[in-house]
Order: sequence, then structure tokens, then C-alpha cells
Amino acid sequence: MHNKIIIQTTYGNFEIGQPFIDLINSPAMQRLKKISMGGITNFVKGSDYKDYFRYEHSINVLALLIKYGADKEEQIAGLLHDISHTAFSHVGDILFRGTQNECYQDDVHEWFLKHQGIDSLLEKYNVSINAILHKEGDFKRLEQNLPDICIDRLDYNIQVALNNKIINTQELNQILESLKFEDNKWFFTDIEMAKLFAKIPLYFNKNYWASPSQILAYSLTANAMQRAMDLKILTTDEIHFSDDLTVWQKLKNSGDKQILQYLNQVENVKQIFKLSTHDNCDTILTGKFRGIDPWVEVTPPKETSLEITSPKVDKNLVRLTDFDFKFKSEFEHVKNIINSGWPIKFVL
Repeated sequence: MHNKIIIQTTYGNFEIGQPFIDLINSPAMQRLKKISMGGITNFVKGSDYKDYFRYEHSINVLALLIKYGADKEEQIAGLLHDISHTAFSHVGDILFRGTQNECYQDDVHEWFLKHQGIDSLLEKYNVSINAILHKEGDFKRLEQNLPDICIDRLDYNIQVALNNKIINTQELNQILESLKFEDNKWFFTDIEMAKLFAKIPLYFNKNYWASPSQILAYSLTANAMQRAMDLKILTTDEIHFSDDLTVWQKLKNSGDKQILQYLNQVENVKQIFKLSTHDNCDTILTGKFRGIDPWVEVTPPKETSLEITSPKVDKNLVRLTDFDFKFKSEFEHVKNIINSGWPIKFVL
């Protein structure tokens, strides 16, 4: 047996050993190769969104944690942080929590790890499962509250920006070179790189992740899955432990007219509604705002009006919105659109 292997990632090649090799080769991790980051996006006709899968995301997160000096427990937590996503990822939030603003997979994370035998695997390497729960540990590289950067958000924003040609490899390297982690805080040393990165989640929030077609497709898929569960066509185990395509095919083969109608609406979601106004609509679709307002390191000249003692300033770190008012306007604009919701009328 080899004690070390090389993983190839978006951020370069990294050498890893145990328990990472066994974890990566586990069926639970391999399942993530069939769980899309974008949930139901791949089943929507006419979508131009270039998605990727949670396995690649998890490996990339591990790579970034190694790159930025995380300890072993945080590296394991990062590798496993998405392992409990259901089929269609955040569709599970609607199905089991009734909202897109709460992450169901975090609720069942520890249960999932134990069900899949990850706790026993870790015990072989003297690692307690309680030491690697990503939402319970003090993992500041991996996890931060919005609007801060964390490695989880860093990867999925960078990866979709690369996939959809919003940034190139050179810009990726410049972003990472400018991004630092000190005193449990992420910050940029270059304001232009901060703006380049921070505009990524605004673009994808508005046009894809919290767009009306995405929100509606998620809701319709949850409806189809709920009906399939009510009819005993689909089990909760299949939702938790199967994958996107398997569940989709089971719904497709259900023979139930209502389920098939939901799926047809998902596939053609861009054609079944039009945007309207809040006072003349059939419903208002609300999603989650995932905007990032990063800290930027500044060394203001003496003549500047910026007051480092301001409550909005932490030492020499300033929020990008407090330093760049054009970005602040864009940030607030997208935030207001998503938080107020998309008013739509259905096209019959």
C-alpha cells in the first residue's frame, strides 16, 4: 500500500496520506461525484450554467485548507463538509425544512457520517467524529458567517467563475496571492482583487443561484419528491443516500401524472412564467442572498479622510463596501432584489 498519493485540484497538486485516502475512497465520498453543486440545474432545458459536482468541490476545499495551513482536523472537516447533501443538494432544504434559506444537510451531518461508517473509519486513525464536525468546531478557515469569505465559499465562487469564463487562471492566481488569513480573518491586500472576487457572487446570485427560474425549479422538484414520498414511490433513504440522476429517473418512471407534470415544468421552467410586479403577480419567489463583502487591508495616507478608529474598521481592515461606494451600490442593489423576491405570473 502507498502511504501517500497526489490529488490534482484547481489550485495545484497536493500530497495527502491517511485518513484522507480512505475517506476519499469511501462510498459516501464517491457518491458526491453524482451530486451536483447546482442541484436541479442540469435537468433544466436551455440552461447555460456550467456546473460542477460536490466531489470536486470537496477535494478543492481540502486543497485550499492545506494551502492556507489548516490543521488535520479542519482538513478532514473540510473534505467531509458536504458529504450529507441529499440528491439535488439544496432541494433537500425545501423538502425537509420548507425553505431555501436553511441548510438541511447540516442538520443531518453527524447522523449521515455515522450511518455511512465514517466514524468507524476515523477511529482507526484515532480521530473522533466530534472533532471534525464542520459546524461545531472552531474552523475559521473553512467556516465564516456571511458576508465574510471562507474556504467553502472561496472555492465554489472561483470554480463556477472559471467554468463560466467570468475569470481566467491568471486572475485566479492573482486573487489567491492577494488573499490572506490572519487572526481568524480573511482579507485581501489588493482592493482590485477584492472587487474582482466580490463581484462573482453578486453575478451568480442574481443570474443563477437566486434567479426566479432556479428558485421555481427547486420548489417544483421538491413538490415532485414530496408526492413521490407520499405515494411510497421514493424513500427518504433514496433521497439521502442515492444521487441526482438515480432519483430523477425514478421520478420519471413513476407513471404518476402529477409527478411527471412537475418534472416537465422543471425541464421547461424558463417558459412557464414571466416577471411581473409585486402588486400584480401570482407569487413572489424568494431565495438566499450569498453576497460577500470582504475585508481589505488598507494603509491610508495621512491626508485621507478614512478614520481607522471608525467602528466599521478593524485595525487596518476595511469592508469593501465601506471603501468602494460603487461596489456598495451594486451589492445593495442585488441584495434588495433577492430579499424582496421575484414577482412572477405563470404563463398558461
